Amino acid sequence: MHIRYRSEYGSTKQYAEELARLAGTTAEDLDVEVPDDGQPVVYMSFVHGPVHPAASKASESKNAKVAVVTVGMSPLDEAIKADHTGDMVPASVKRFYLPGRLEYSRISAAHKATLATLVSALRLKPRKTAVDRNLIDTYGKDTDRVDFSLLTPILEWGQS
Repeated sequence: MHIRYRSEYGSTKQYAEELARLAGTTAEDLDVEVPDDGQPVVYMSFVHGPVHPAASKASESKNAKVAVVTVGMSPLDEAIKADHTGDMVPASVKRFYLPGRLEYSRISAAHKATLATLVSALRLKPRKTAVDRNLIDTYGKDTDRVDFSLLTPILEWGQS
């Protein structure tokens, strides 16, 4: 199994390194070329609005067995149900979702400003979704939902 990742604040890197340890391989940056050896490829990254580096790489991949792992802050059940990555990749690409970590003390000023604007707008919204409430409730708080036990289905997919 080949694992490629892009991490903004560290949780995707942690997941990639743990998955690699479990699979007996290494995790490399998303830009490291994947050998054409028939092994499955797992692309992992954050998603920030329409920016999803792993989905972009998976869409370009010529490999037969490809998965995208989206690491984000939406409640896991809501992310799976919405399956927004499905709109970004070919139907043949397997999709997984993992909860991440957001440390407000580490995010960029631009990211903080974007979140502040978004949360202000959401607070005014009359009918809030679970994702909306989650954003409002966690705004300004360090939130860590990293859970390595959720790597098991990805490992099993890669080994099947």
